[in-house]
Amino acid sequence: MTINPMVGGAMKLAGLATDVSRKMGLGTDQMTTGDKIFGSKFLALTPEGLINSLGAKRTNRFSVDRDTMEYLGSDYGGTSKDLLNAQDMAGKKVGLFSSGSRRRMNNQINLAKNK
Repeated sequence: MTINPMVGGAMKLAGLATDVSRKMGLGTDQMTTGDKIFGSKFLALTPEGLINSLGAKRTNRFSVDRDTMEYLGSDYGGTSKDLLNAQDMAGKKVGLFSSGSRRRMNNQINLAKNK
């Protein structure tokens, strides 16, 4: 059967094209399940995958001050955890089809900023 090597070659070529497009800035940070699916090597170059990537936006920026974390210590464990989780979500590129998740992440980041 000559189909199997041809399919394998086509899959490798599609994977290479996906890797090149990611290095050029196309794609997401795959923070959501939808972004992981549409950003996979199989779907990244389909019209849906491209629309998801091209319409991607970043979450709000946020970073935690080291002195603040030392000041909080273990007395405010829940707050410390919230601040660190918000920092992990900050500045991530989220696809168009995951805009609801991006808004929820931005809400958590904004709550952490207020704390």
